[in-house]
Amino acid sequence: MSTTNLTDRMSLRAARRSADTTGRHGMAFIVEALILLAFLVACIAVFMQLLGSAGHLSEDATKLDRAVQYAVNAAEQFAADPVSSEGEGSHAGLTVTSDVTEEAMDHGTLYHAHIVVTDEESATIYELDTSKYLDDRRGQRVSGGEANG
Repeated sequence: MSTTNLTDRMSLRAARRSADTTGRHGMAFIVEALILLAFLVACIAVFMQLLGSAGHLSEDATKLDRAVQYAVNAAEQFAADPVSSEGEGSHAGLTVTSDVTEEAMDHGTLYHAHIVVTDEESATIYELDTSKYLDDRRGQRVSGGEANG
């Protein structure tokens, strides 16, 4: 009876240890899965913020690209005819303003144009300064310019 009793006790202890170990392994798995889930959620949040900021940068770059193109177009119109190129125009939500001034020289006139492209809130997106000299003596035309963006 003592051998049977001892055997029963040993199998009972083994069963308890097995149950305790199984419970610990199950709990460790759940904790590990929760930690991995939290890490995954954090990574997704970071990537969403990166994609959102990339979208805003892309929109700003597109707006700047259009502003530069409209300013260059206005500068080309000024180079073709500096006298009649002053004014304002709108294109796709951007406003292009050309201010032309003239400066009398000894043998001709030097025209200066300040071209500004603004958005709907009147914030300056791009500026361009250019000039053109018309020589009255020989009919020579000389032009040059610089850009600030």
